[in-house]
Amino acid sequence: MRNLYSDPARPGLTTNSARYRIWVVTWGQLLDQAERRVQAFRSALELVSTEQTSRDYLQSKHAEFIPPLVDRDTPQ
Repeated sequence: MRNLYSDPARPGLTTNSARYRIWVVTWGQLLDQAERRVQAFRSALELVSTEQTSRDYLQSKHAEFIPPLVDRDTPQ
């Protein structure tokens, strides 16, 4: 146990050597951190994905493969 490390200011850090660091976290902590990173990227990029924006994108990029969309609210 030569590299055993404990620092209350850095919870989860168990090994701190000159070449590497090992962090131990729970799955919940890992998923929470990932969700916060996704939210930060989403807000930084101001991404809004809705069914309508998806349809608009597909129609603009691949119109030759997609039949014209029919508006369900409009009587025919």
